[in-house]
Amino acid sequence: MALIRALSPRKRNVLGAAAIGMLSIALGLFGPDSYEKEAEFRCMPDYKVEAVYPDMVLCSNAMTSSAERGCGCSRAENPWARWYFNYLVPLAIGLVAWLLFLGSTATRIGFLNAGFWAAILLSGVYDAFTNPEGVEGLVLSIGHLIYVATVASVVLAALDLLARRVSSYRQGA
Repeated sequence: MALIRALSPRKRNVLGAAAIGMLSIALGLFGPDSYEKEAEFRCMPDYKVEAVYPDMVLCSNAMTSSAERGCGCSRAENPWARWYFNYLVPLAIGLVAWLLFLGSTATRIGFLNAGFWAAILLSGVYDAFTNPEGVEGLVLSIGHLIYVATVASVVLAALDLLARRVSSYRQGA
């Protein structure tokens, strides 16, 4: 901790932006899957579940053998993934950014966004070379990424405002 405090504010903010980028990637990689692993096999006319397979590959194999019946496979949404990615991730990024960065609120928000979007860019470049389909997923999720960056910025600004209010209250008392 003393090493971080010994750094100049600019170096600390740059290091903090890198840390925010790594945190963003780690929270995405180690978070819950958006969908359950099991695949449900459903057929017309009422699309009731006829079978549950351990993965989508086995369900797809069953689907091809009964294509004339109008069957399909689907995976149920993981209810925890929505809470994790919509609430926990932006709060964690905003809180860590508030603890790491120095300077004005605008400077701190700028470094938060620089670290977050640099990580997303690097992740997209990596996906482009290793898994081209992953880039399509990144493009499709850009709206949610904007949401995460915005909420994290608001959390940082709110914590900054709260800290200044508490500080001014203590000085006045």
